[in-house]
Amino acid sequence: MRVLVTGAGGFVGRHLCEHLAAHDDQAIPIRWPASSAEDRAKSVDVTDAQAVRDAVEAARPDAIVHLAGLSSVAASHRDPSRTFAVNALGAVHVLAAVQQIAPRAGVLLVASSEMYGPLVPGSRATEDSPLRPVSPYASSKVAAEVAGFQFHRGRSLSVVSARPFNHVGRGQRTDFVVPSFAEQIASIRRGRTSPVLQVGNLDAVRDFSHVADVVEAYRLLLHRGEPGQAYNVCSGEGRSIRSVLQRMIELAGVEVRIEVDPSRVRPSELPYLVGDPGKLQRLGWRPSRTLDDALSEALAHGLASRGVRVDFVTSGERPSTESSLLGDGASSQEGLLTVHRVRHTWDPQRPFCPWLASIAARRGSDRIRQGQNGRCGSRCGAPGAPSAARPAPRLRPGADCGSTAASDFL
Repeated sequence: MRVLVTGAGGFVGRHLCEHLAAHDDQAIPIRWPASSAEDRAKSVDVTDAQAVRDAVEAARPDAIVHLAGLSSVAASHRDPSRTFAVNALGAVHVLAAVQQIAPRAGVLLVASSEMYGPLVPGSRATEDSPLRPVSPYASSKVAAEVAGFQFHRGRSLSVVSARPFNHVGRGQRTDFVVPSFAEQIASIRRGRTSPVLQVGNLDAVRDFSHVADVVEAYRLLLHRGEPGQAYNVCSGEGRSIRSVLQRMIELAGVEVRIEVDPSRVRPSELPYLVGDPGKLQRLGWRPSRTLDDALSEALAHGLASRGVRVDFVTSGERPSTESSLLGDGASSQEGLLTVHRVRHTWDPQRPFCPWLASIAARRGSDRIRQGQNGRCGSRCGAPGAPSAARPAPRLRPGADCGSTAASDFL
């Protein structure tokens, strides 16, 4: 299947293109804005109707996933006109181009949970819940979805809308809450800043999913979504931002002081936003990653942005003898900092080092390489891998770990 992906250079777009390629679909990426993607992707301004038509004409896709847009709620308050031009009018340009050039193609519009507005604490939004947007961003997404369903009803275009709640993982911009925390924690952990975390409203409750589960949902909706229908993409579990931050601090093994920065408190902040994933689950979707997976991946990405590349073992994967959980120096061409390698020798009586496992991002990498600077696992934890029922102990860097190289992971 040929899938045109707008916004392919963004956080979700990159993950979606990887996911499509892994399932033998041909992703045709177009990026917006021009500076946010790989050189091989075509740059298209979605506010330019002719440029959008040209892109669709060149692609002749079987399906379109429309991700391109402005995603900052705070920025939408500063420039609502621009937000509507990109998010609402941009969606209309995509829909019109598909109608004219590839009318048999399916369209997945990616909307937002922000469309629901304030919810009663303890409740879960269903697709039938009223839409009560409180920000220009949310209103622009409502307008885009309404336009999409109008194209479906009036022009028989096959349009499905996804309403994603918060999603986290590798590569998200730091103006979002989890990567902002991750970047600050990485800087603190490397000793580059004082141990103070600047935060906004920590009492807000949100519904978090791993971005890899989200893009799986999008591909499923391309195949099984009912045209003219909206689907929540969410976990169904509410977590306070405070609890998410605390878990990240535990995973990273740092001690910090938390300070509220008024500039980080968003206007019209929704105190509670949790969804019901039942409708999507009835199509066969089941999330397979945990929040810890997503948070660990975000922490690892925060480190990488500070000049360290870290390759991690897949979740649930047992390394073979002499394989390694590795953070290593890249080639000089990549210009990355060299750090020690950490070897782990598999012992069924004393499995994976819980300190290292607690910070490992389970990103599905198969790059498990030979280590060389010492062994880890001889003295660092009770038998059995960390779990929700028995979380990893909070070991200090290098302490009781059998390898001083472990301190170089964070």
